[in-house]
Amino acid sequence: MKLIVRARLLPTFEQAAALCRTFERVNAAVAWIDLQARNTSTLRWHDVDIVYDLAAQERFGLSAGIIADCMTKASDTYRGNRKHQAASKQINSIA
Repeated sequence: MKLIVRARLLPTFEQAAALCRTFERVNAAVAWIDLQARNTSTLRWHDVDIVYDLAAQERFGLSAGIIADCMTKASDTYRGNRKHQAASKQINSIA
């Protein structure tokens, strides 16, 4: 049996502000990872993960799972067109 529940989250002002700051850090991490990968021609996700995982965690203060999602987001832009640079909206979803 599968139960599906729809819920609407109503964060407080402080929680919403913290979430926006997290999104800003995530977008900055994606941009930084993309720039580093382009400068070193490291375009595959696995190669980017090996080289920049710990540096990105320390630089942006994000968890390993979030950094892995950032690396995936940055490396997915190279699949179709290697000249395209990763772009993010100011407030964007993490996954």
